[in-house]
Amino acid sequence: MVTICRDGEATATIVLTKPDDGPEQRAAEEFQRIIRKMTGAILPISADPGDTTNIYLDANASGMKCDLSESRLGYDGFVLKTSGDDLLLAGRQPYSCLYAVYHLLSRHLD
Repeated sequence: MVTICRDGEATATIVLTKPDDGPEQRAAEEFQRIIRKMTGAILPISADPGDTTNIYLDANASGMKCDLSESRLGYDGFVLKTSGDDLLLAGRQPYSCLYAVYHLLSRHLD
């Protein structure tokens, strides 16, 4: 089980290795915004992994082996994957990580 916050305090970091105004940045900000509304915790967004749980929105940066091929996920599919205390939310297209964020929020965090 991955813990991202406890008692209104963040216990995880959203990791973007190349922060910009692109889809991954939007996904990180949306995830941060909704978690804050749900719990009061503000998850930091950083280019570097922290000493806590890391939530990666870039499959290439996480070091987690993941098949993002079109034959596996379809054109704009996504994947949610855990490795130890870390979580990967990534997909085939740059905007697919936003789909992964919404899936996690709606299906697993209610």
